[in-house]
Amino acid sequence: MMLDWPVLQARLHQHVRVSLDEILLDFQGPQIAVWSIGGTTHLGVASDEQDDMVRWLAAPLTTHELHAIRLGTMALRDVLSQSHLVVIDQNGKGDVTLYGAISLADVPENAFPEHGAPLPSAVTSHYRTELEAGAGEG
Repeated sequence: MMLDWPVLQARLHQHVRVSLDEILLDFQGPQIAVWSIGGTTHLGVASDEQDDMVRWLAAPLTTHELHAIRLGTMALRDVLSQSHLVVIDQNGKGDVTLYGAISLADVPENAFPEHGAPLPSAVTSHYRTELEAGAGEG
């Protein structure tokens, strides 16, 4: 990893399911995604990488927050400003190799999206179009 992360040695527990459920932004690989960790929805941002490993920083989010993220009315960092976050390491095959808790204070500053930055408008316009199409069907 390129950033100076505190030591995390929480190995993947077999009884907790960790999966990437939806890619919200893909630019030379997934950059922002929706993860499921033990049945709870999380917003994850690819925050660090080295060789064939990507480190994701993730935080739980509500259905309302996910909707706001998709529409661009909520900044990504707002979701990630929780006191306890999750780190997920994913290898080049897409396998999760490590996950563990990390406190907000221990996350390197440059691991976060910029303050106030929502999803790019090209992405949010796609979700807005889907929402409008769905509303027209009712």
